[in-house]
Amino acid sequence: MPGSGAPDVTELVGRARRASAPVPAAQPRVPSAARELLTEGTYGSLLDGYDYGEINALLGK
Repeated sequence: MPGSGAPDVTELVGRARRASAPVPAAQPRVPSAARELLTEGTYGSLLDGYDYGEINALLGK
């Protein structure tokens, strides 16, 4: 997801390798986000997630 403060691809790959354990916690949100995208064309159900700055702070970046 590109955006202000977004890490480059190399950093994203590194994070993905380190952060695969929490994936099962996020999986329940995928069906509702997909339904919303298909029916309304939005991702509003994901707006309460962390932005890049918050994630970087949590990861100590």
